Amino acid sequence: MRKFLIKEDIQILGQTVLKKDQTITVEVAYTIPAEPFDISMPLSQILKDNRFEEIPIPELNIEVTELTEEQEEEEKTYRIQLDVKTTRKKLRIIENYLRETLENML
Repeated sequence: MRKFLIKEDIQILGQTVLKKDQTITVEVAYTIPAEPFDISMPLSQILKDNRFEEIPIPELNIEVTELTEEQEEEEKTYRIQLDVKTTRKKLRIIENYLRETLENML
């Protein structure tokens, strides 16, 4: 995925389809919505066009480590949040059930 900054307004048939300072994200091609039809611009054409400036996207370095048995058993305070769509009456029932179950489990 590559990101580009539009350096000047781009017009097709007298209609501005991309505005200056707008950014677009391109994988293989970018489809420009233009009435009465859409126009597809392949990445190779965008790279050649001076009206587009590529914006570098910083690489993400994700490091995954496996927890030891000691780390797995370490006791900490955790927050559990649950979003549900229900009535207040049913919510109280759910809350009571969770409280009882957690108390027995912990």
